[in-house]
Amino acid sequence: MLITSCVTLCVRIPLCWVLVFKTRQNNVGGALAMSISIWSNVFFHGLYMRYSPTCAKTGAPIFMELFQRLWEFFRFAIPSAVMICLEWWPFELIILLSGLLLNPQLETSVLSVCTRISNELGVGNPRGARVSVRAAMSFAVVETTIVSGTLFACRHVFGYIFSNEKEVVDSVTLMAPLVCIWVILDNIQGVLAGVARGC
Repeated sequence: MLITSCVTLCVRIPLCWVLVFKTRQNNVGGALAMSISIWSNVFFHGLYMRYSPTCAKTGAPIFMELFQRLWEFFRFAIPSAVMICLEWWPFELIILLSGLLLNPQLETSVLSVCTRISNELGVGNPRGARVSVRAAMSFAVVETTIVSGTLFACRHVFGYIFSNEKEVVDSVTLMAPLVCIWVILDNIQGVLAGVARGC
């Protein structure tokens, strides 16, 4: 894996240089170089798995039973993907909602609370920094209230996403209040960490 990663890196650097500077594709060239190098890494790993003697005994023939049990895999994979999406989407939603600000071109460039606070403190405006902290904390409280409230209200139902067994459902119901508290504290901690970095 080290060798394939090194080969991929050796491909990525000149490819990025050619696509960004020589063909003058700028950001598109950088994204294209990244995509090509990632897929070349997949290709090199495939070659390694196919021809390496260390992987010869790990391969197993494909049976139809594998496809029959695929639904069982998706029963766990889909809720896991939804949980990751629920973790990432609030940040994307904040970016989209920033379009409703008075001057979105200017204000989205300083959307991050740490940048905003450091800018306000840098120009000697501690009052503006306090307003930024309050605004960021308000967003955090509203978002965590919605997410935690939904999770707590549906705590008796969420367990059925993972299993039909009563023990699993009861365990999810029992853990839901702890997860709600964790969501609140994690979100507020993230905002306060941004505030601390801005100071």
